[in-house]
Amino acid sequence: MGFLVANTPFKSWMPPLPATQSTSVPEGTVKLRVDAYLSQVFPQYSRSQIGDLCEQGAVMVNAAPKAKNYKVKGGDAIAFEVAANHVMHTRIHAFMWIPRHPQPQL
Repeated sequence: MGFLVANTPFKSWMPPLPATQSTSVPEGTVKLRVDAYLSQVFPQYSRSQIGDLCEQGAVMVNAAPKAKNYKVKGGDAIAFEVAANHVMHTRIHAFMWIPRHPQPQL
């Protein structure tokens, strides 16, 4: 009998990200909160990470800081600053079988 090891935290490797991320909202886009919209456009950031950036005043819509509950509309120009030392933390969802008793050596 053995046991499974799962959900081990680790820092994922990512190529260096630019200090500023930006996008513009296409016309006809359904009104979404800015944190939800940006987490869809930039999947490397979670909605809560974007929300934290909004609270820090780092998310600008049409050159003005916006709260995370701001509803984006077509034509909005969005930019946000990311700290240079930003590291994504995630959890691994793989399982590794660890035997309880050592395997006999042949």
